[in-house]
Parts: sequence; structure tokens; C-alpha cells
Amino acid sequence: MNEQIHLRSRAPMRSCLAEMWEGFVGCEKRIETLGPFIEQRIADFESPRILDAAMGIGCEVVYLVSHGYSVVGNEICEDLLRIARRRGARCGLSLNTMSINWLSLNQSSLHTQFDVILLLGNSLCLLLDKNERRQALENMFEICRDNGVLLIDERNFPYIQSQRDKLRNGQFNYSRGVMYCGERVEGRPSIVKDERVVFTYRDTKTRKFVGELEMYAFSRGELISIAEGVGWNHVMTYSDLSIDEKENAEFLTHVFRRTV
Repeated sequence: MNEQIHLRSRAPMRSCLAEMWEGFVGCEKRIETLGPFIEQRIADFESPRILDAAMGIGCEVVYLVSHGYSVVGNEICEDLLRIARRRGARCGLSLNTMSINWLSLNQSSLHTQFDVILLLGNSLCLLLDKNERRQALENMFEICRDNGVLLIDERNFPYIQSQRDKLRNGQFNYSRGVMYCGERVEGRPSIVKDERVVFTYRDTKTRKFVGELEMYAFSRGELISIAEGVGWNHVMTYSDLSIDEKENAEFLTHVFRRTV
């Protein structure tokens, strides 16, 4: 496909943060658990067509393509897109990529093309406008085939908000064991409000500031409610990729199905 349609970004990521993002993600460690988890969730499909709607530096795309899946990787940050392609090239892969804003997916030629849509890590929460969050989920519904699935991550903001006092003292539950596993860069909440959380990222060796991201803080059950409101059917929620519910989970991963 390789469409390069550069539209309005969901949220700016400065080049210095993008270049350091590999050191925050820690692809090799992340994919050890996340790769098999994704494969288990899509095992019912025979030769699924997959869209990674926010592929970042390409961890999941490279893993899935190397395991024989048909994948399109979408990324609107040019720096991250370049890093993802470089990662693919190191593995001998030429990635099928595009750069389309989620708010314009319904204007593209992608109608009902995908069996699986991935929206992982810090993704949807980077849309700070409620109408845009809803529109993004609606557009993804439109490009998903009947009986297709959406796997979407949600950072556990209610837990972060409940830990405000500890955060003021520099304490934060940061396992580096789920979505963001890198040792070179750490990301910690620096501002915690009722509807906004700002994460600040620093080089763990030099303590140098490398960037920050402002995120919309979903309340408990809010993301599920929005998705169901545009047609998605909620199937299951995992806590840090585990079926067991954990109050202090870093991420919740929701599985939705498109049924009409």
C-alpha cells in the first residue's frame, strides 16, 4: 500500500523523544509476551489481514510479519515511521506502511478491509478531544470486517490518580514488564489531574529530559462505553495481559468484536 498521506497528528512527538523511544519501549522484552498474546487473540482467523493503527517503532508489525501474517502498519510520526522501517530492514523485511490520521480513515479506501485492528500502548489517550476519540473508534469500526476484532490498550489512569500522594514523593509502580520495558528511558507521571495526566521521559543514565506526552485520563469503564456506543461489542479485558483482574495493572487491554 505504502500510502503517505500526512494529515493532522493525534499528538505531537518531538524528534528527540521519538529517537529515544526505542529505549523506552524495549521491543525485544516487550514482544516476548505481547507477541504470543496477540496471536492467541486472533487464532480463530485464517490468514487475517491486520492493521496496526499506531505501529510506533514497529515492534508488533515486525513480529507479526516475521510470523507470516499480512500486516499494514500505520504511523503518522515520520520519525517513528523511519525507525520502524529500519527495524524491518534489519530483519530482512520490507514493511507495508501508510500514514493516515485516524480521523480520516473513513475517507480512505480502507472500508471493511481488516480482520484485526491493533491500537496498543499510549495511543487513543493522546487524542485530547472527546469527539475525536469517538470518531477514531467509529472510523476503525468502518474499516473492520464483520466479526473482526479490535485490540486496544488503556493505561490504568484511575490507579495512577489514586497514587497522587506517592507520586509526589517520587514513588511510582513502574515494572518495565508489560508495554514499556526499555532500560534506557523511563516515563513517569509528572502532572496528575482528573482528566489529564502528563508523562515526563528522561534518560535513565544522564537523567536528561527527553520529552513529555499529555494524555486524556479515561475514567473506569469510559473507553468501553465509548466503543460500544459506536458499535463495538466488548468481549474481554485483560490486566497487564493477564486474565486475572489487577487493581494496580499498568495497562488494560480490551478485546472488541465487530458484529452487526
